[in-house]
Amino acid sequence: MNKRFKQSFIMLGINTNIDNSDFERRNESEYIFYDSDQEDIYRNQIIRGGAKNNNSSAFVNFRSPIIEKLLFYGISYNYAINLDDSENLAYDYDEESDQFQKLNEDQSTSFDNHTATHKPALNISYQTESFNFSIDAGYSLADLKSTDRIRDFSFDNNFNAFEGSARLNYYLSKTSNLGLNYNLSNQIPSIYTLTPYRNISNPLYIVEGNPNLDLTKRHNLNLSYNTNNMDKQLYFNGSLSGDYTVDPVQSQTTISNDLVRFTTYSNMKDEYRVSANASMNKSFKLDSISQLGVNFYLNAGHNKNYRFTDGTLYKATSQNYNLGPSVNISNQSLRLRLSYSMNLQVAKYDLETIKDQRIYRNSVNLSGFVKFFKDFEWNNDFRYSTNPQVDQDRFDAHIFFWNSSVSYKFLKNDFGLITLKAYDILNENTNVFQYSGADAITSSESTTLTQYFMLSFSYRFDSFHKNGKSHPR
Repeated sequence: MNKRFKQSFIMLGINTNIDNSDFERRNESEYIFYDSDQEDIYRNQIIRGGAKNNNSSAFVNFRSPIIEKLLFYGISYNYAINLDDSENLAYDYDEESDQFQKLNEDQSTSFDNHTATHKPALNISYQTESFNFSIDAGYSLADLKSTDRIRDFSFDNNFNAFEGSARLNYYLSKTSNLGLNYNLSNQIPSIYTLTPYRNISNPLYIVEGNPNLDLTKRHNLNLSYNTNNMDKQLYFNGSLSGDYTVDPVQSQTTISNDLVRFTTYSNMKDEYRVSANASMNKSFKLDSISQLGVNFYLNAGHNKNYRFTDGTLYKATSQNYNLGPSVNISNQSLRLRLSYSMNLQVAKYDLETIKDQRIYRNSVNLSGFVKFFKDFEWNNDFRYSTNPQVDQDRFDAHIFFWNSSVSYKFLKNDFGLITLKAYDILNENTNVFQYSGADAITSSESTTLTQYFMLSFSYRFDSFHKNGKSHPR
């Protein structure tokens, strides 16, 4: 339950952060263009620069009851200012003077950036023992200014928009509650994506900002239900959420015949994401020492995004499904757990040059331990998995993975423990993953442990509690 306030209060806060940095580096490079009208580029430069950044913010919050212990209102004001002074000066080598003293203006930058944000807001909240509700409404005013001192150019952008949120919690009983949350947020483009300066520091990858970008608005809605009943040994969590994004900013890259990449930024069509999640745990008592557990989780999602490829706009939609039931049984001398997991991803692209994807993985896992002869314990972990999308010329799409260990307790009070562990007995462990996103189909392989055997010994020492009695650790 949320704590309910009885009296009015006011909060004030101020924060400042200052960072300064300087650098100098040598740049000697050569770019050769074959079968092209583009001239080769040779650079021999010293690049000097630095950055001065000052972030300051202040806020004031006032809260007071309208009806004591029940209905409240709040007023707040937030102010933030960012001053960013950065230089990146390229000096070409001069053979006559044998010095790096000629400023290359095309490759140099000297920016003075200023961002100021004001946000007044109003809050109304209602609170009882079983029901809480609050709503926030604010208006954000952002002013961005940038001056290019080398090219004597400046621009000014203003981004003003409403922001708000609403939260509701309803406690159905002592063990379960229902929650509903909505949030509207705004993200202003960074100054560097707005600045119309053409960055040619890398002649093979040219970047230019777009001063006509609009801010991005994000709507988020989340509905959740939770129950935690210890008496019935039942735990359930479920949620349904969605995001709707208006005017998202994405990079737009084209590649010339000389293989030179040119990137700028633009607002894309609206995007959305919907997902549902559920998990349940239930325990059953079989007898005085044995217990059965049943677990289940389910995740499902649907996304729609827009991207550019070589100047062409395309739509990408994807569905993701994850399913995982499991059962376990345990008592003093036995513990077994059997689980299954399924992962499925379906991605579709409305562009003929990009092939639709259907990626799925399945695995079955059996793990547990058996205690016998009082002091011996045998642990096993066995997994069978299928991953048919991997490169089957390099990897096996069907993997059998088995770990096993035997432990023996000895010495007085079982203070000594010796363990023999065998990892990846079948020597088939791999870590290969494939994922299909809105703008890339990724296959990755990462380093993983392979087969090994290890013999270990551990000993527990006594430690003394405050009551003076010894206790093994």
